[in-house]
Formats: sequence, C-alpha cells, structure tokens
Amino acid sequence: MIHDHSLERYSVIKSAFDKNLIKLPTIEFISNYILFDCEWEGYNYSATKSQSTYEIKEEYVKHSFCILTDEFVRALSEALNKLNVETVTELACGPGWLSWWLVKYKTNIVAAVDDKSWKNHNHYLPIVKKCDAIEFVKKHPNIDAYILSWPYMDNMAAKIWRAMKKGRILVYIGESTGGCTADEEFFDLVEGHEMEDLWELEGGHRSFWGVHDKPTIYRK
Repeated sequence: MIHDHSLERYSVIKSAFDKNLIKLPTIEFISNYILFDCEWEGYNYSATKSQSTYEIKEEYVKHSFCILTDEFVRALSEALNKLNVETVTELACGPGWLSWWLVKYKTNIVAAVDDKSWKNHNHYLPIVKKCDAIEFVKKHPNIDAYILSWPYMDNMAAKIWRAMKKGRILVYIGESTGGCTADEEFFDLVEGHEMEDLWELEGGHRSFWGVHDKPTIYRK
C-alpha cells in the first residue's frame, strides 16, 4: 500500500493557515505528522515520518518559518501580558500568520509590516501593511514590543535593535549566533539584554527536525 503524504500535509497546513479557525493545533496533534528537532537523536526516528516532515516543512515555510501551535502562541501572548505590554508590532512579518493568530489570542497587534519583496510571499493577509521594518521602528519609537521572527542573515535585525528606544522589548524568534537568522552584530548588541523566566514560552515552542530556532525576549 502506498502511503499518501498529501493528506498529512493538508491536515497540518490547514490546521494553522485557515482564517476560519479560532484555535491553533496543539503540539500533540502536529507530532502525529512530523518529527520535531528535539527528536532527532533517533529514539523516535521513523523513515516514513522523516519523509512526511520534509514534505510538510516545504509547504509550511511558504506561510511561516515558525511552527504555530496553541501552546506557543498562547504562551507568547501571556508573556507579553505579564510584561505589561500594551502595543505590539510584528516586523518583517511575511504573510502575517503569526500576527493573525496573536490577534485571535487577544494580543494587541497594532501593526504587522513587511516590505513585500520576497517573491514567494504573494499571499499576504489583510493585516499586513507594506513598510520597511527599520523605517517603521524609527517612525514609531513608542511601540512597547516588536516581534521579529526569522530575520534574514543580514544586518536588518541589528539595525532594528539600534533604532529601538531604550526600555522597549524585542521578541526574537530564530536561530542563535552562527545560525541561519540575523548576523553576528545583532547577537553582540543584544548580549546581556535577554530576559529571564521564559520557561513557559520556550516549553510551548517546537522546531522542525533539523531546525534550531527558539524564542528569546530582549529588553533594550
């Protein structure tokens, strides 16, 4: 019998990227179809699941590089509330799905901006406004918190940090220094600014097998 991976792709993609839904899938649900990074050492390895993970990832990243789960978005929203954050903007947001879901989870997203230059992203949600991320921060310095998920490996993240007003918060979702997001200058700039007590936020986050991103909150 030939295994039909297309049904698995459809289930996972539809569970996160359907505007009619009111709640994201749980980690348990997604784990039925893909291997997470924490499982790479082999005790949960499955050749079939490995192939399914690859195929789902190829489709998923057309919408979001960050895996969107009920646990993660809920924890992020709660973390921002605990920090008394009232206004939030997502920078370089791509199609805008993280912001879309944060709004549904009662986070006050006042703007989601992207320069809309990436040719693969031609399906932006209505929430996304065309704007350069760095220019937005300069023009709106009083936003309480900015979210930056999977910035490219150039100096954009560093320029955003430099443009931020002292005391403002940056939620960075990406790989660490030497990885596939941001550059060395950014990590040098944010060193010592990381906030503590993020266990719930990190506990709700999952990465695709072979990907090593994580959420980190910095205060300038």
